[in-house]
Amino acid sequence: MSPSSHWIPLILPCEVWGTAPVRMMNWLVDPGEPVHEGDILLEAGLPGIVSDLRAPIAGCVRERLVTENTWVTPGDIVGWFEPLTTPEPDSPPENHTPTVP
Repeated sequence: MSPSSHWIPLILPCEVWGTAPVRMMNWLVDPGEPVHEGDILLEAGLPGIVSDLRAPIAGCVRERLVTENTWVTPGDIVGWFEPLTTPEPDSPPENHTPTVP
């Protein structure tokens, strides 16, 4: 499956893990399962350290690129996330009132 243009890459952040490989422990949601912003999508860790990757906004995981118990490098894309809604390009804000010259 190739990612759609509006899907968001799920990336293990270097700010949390540095550059050493991290074990991808558990996916906590199935592809297509709806989630809310901030829901935990997966757990990753090292011996004695566990952290998670959370949903950036409401939507669903569309594709997992790594399996559980695999080692991944922080900064790598581990999956693809589809937002619940896709903003229209160049659309005015909801409260925008057009001005007439």
